[in-house]
Amino acid sequence: MDRVVEILRAAGVTGALINFGGSSIYALGSPPGEKGWALGIKGPDDRIVGAIHLRDQAVSTSGSMGRYWEIAGNRYGHLINPKSGLPVTELRSATAIATTATEAEALTKPLVLLGKEGMALTNSFPRTESLLISEDGQIHLSDGFVSAMHFQRLKGR
Repeated sequence: MDRVVEILRAAGVTGALINFGGSSIYALGSPPGEKGWALGIKGPDDRIVGAIHLRDQAVSTSGSMGRYWEIAGNRYGHLINPKSGLPVTELRSATAIATTATEAEALTKPLVLLGKEGMALTNSFPRTESLLISEDGQIHLSDGFVSAMHFQRLKGR
């Protein structure tokens, strides 16, 4: 995705929304007359929990149960914790916003694996924000998420 952005910029494109399957998006510039591209943020149940506005940033979302299997009535996610060697069993989703699609994508996996403890990782990336939704539905935001992303939470979520 980052290479596509480079090619578009080199061609003089100043506004485009590049979507690689919904889980990875890059907002190049903004639509005419707008501050940024308005995007919905989905939770682990695929319902929209809020909206953000992006300009010249990438957003990536990963979930623990996007692909899963059931064994003896228990769900096991497709992400494997490298410390334990076991799959994630908690329902979580993570969204990361960064200056590159590579950084955003790389950050979402540890956030899903580590849960709230992983939120500290966001601070190690410059100009990066994240949102984590835990199994109980709680939304955890990085320190600057609301102001930097103009996050608007939907009522009742």
